[in-house]
Amino acid sequence: MLLLLSIFLLSLSRNSKQRHLRRTNRQPPGPRNLPIIGSIHHLVSPNSIHRTFGQLSATYGPIMSLKLGEVPVVVISSSEGAAEIMKAHDLAFASRPIYASTDAIFFGGNDIVFARYGEFWRQMRRLCATKLLSPKRVRSFKAIRQTEISRLVRSIASSPSGSYINLSDELIKLSNNITAFSVIGGRCKQQRMFLSTLGEANQLLNGFALADLVPSIPGFIIRHTASGKKLDLCRLKLDQVADMIVREHRAKQVSKDSDDEVEDLTDVLLKIQDEGALPFPLSDDHIKAVINVCSLLVEWKYFSC
Repeated sequence: MLLLLSIFLLSLSRNSKQRHLRRTNRQPPGPRNLPIIGSIHHLVSPNSIHRTFGQLSATYGPIMSLKLGEVPVVVISSSEGAAEIMKAHDLAFASRPIYASTDAIFFGGNDIVFARYGEFWRQMRRLCATKLLSPKRVRSFKAIRQTEISRLVRSIASSPSGSYINLSDELIKLSNNITAFSVIGGRCKQQRMFLSTLGEANQLLNGFALADLVPSIPGFIIRHTASGKKLDLCRLKLDQVADMIVREHRAKQVSKDSDDEVEDLTDVLLKIQDEGALPFPLSDDHIKAVINVCSLLVEWKYFSC
C-alpha cells in the first residue's frame, strides 16, 4: 500500500510539471494518458506490439506521443518519418536509452546493441563484422549448421504420424543451438544452463519492468518488488554463468586444448583482450555483455515476427 501511495504521489507531481511543459511545448497527438500507467492500457492486446502501434497510428497519425508509465515516447509509423530519423538525424538517435533491465542484463550497456554511440560501439561493430560475421568465419560453422539441421529433420521424421509439431519452437531451438556454438562453443559445459538463463532474461526484456516505467521510484523500493527481485536474480544468474563460460575458455586457451577446431566469439574476444589490440581496455564485463546480447538477438528476431 505504501509503495502504491508513493507511486501515485510521484505521478501526480510529474503530471503537474508535464502539464506546465505542454503549455509551451507542442506535443504530437496521442491517446489519453492515465495516472501512473500512462498509455499502457492502450497497448494491452493479443496482437504483436508493432501491430498495436499500427492500429493506434491509424487514429492519431504517423507521429504520435505515448507515455509508458512516466517515460514519454514518440512513435513514428511512416517511411518518411523513419527516413528522417534514420538518415537525416541518425547521430542524434544513434544511442539507445539504458533502463534498469538492460543495465542489469547487459552489464551497464557494455555491449553492441545498447552501448552509446562512440569509439567502443564502433570497435565492437568492426569486430563483429571482421571476426564473427566474415565469410571465412561463417564458412567455418558450416558443419555445425548441417549437423543441427539434420538433427531437426530426424526429430520431425521420427514423430508419430499425425502428431502436432510446433515448428516455430523447433526453429528457435535450431537457431539457439547454432548461435550458442558460434558465441560460446559447442563443447562448452555451461551451454544448457546458459540458454536456460537467457530464456528467463528474454521474458524480462519483453515485458514491462516497474523500474523502467517509473524511474523516479527509489532503487531500494524497486528491489523489494516482485519484478525487482526477478531482475536481481536473473542478473546474478547471468553473471555467474557468463563468468563460468569466460573462465572455461581461458582454461582451454592456457591448456592449448585442440578438441575445438573452430574459434567461437568468446575465444576471439579473450585473444583481443590479451593482445590489448583495442584503443581501450576490454574488460570481462564487456565480454560477458557481448556474449549475452549476441545470443539474445536470435530470440528477439523470432518473437518480434
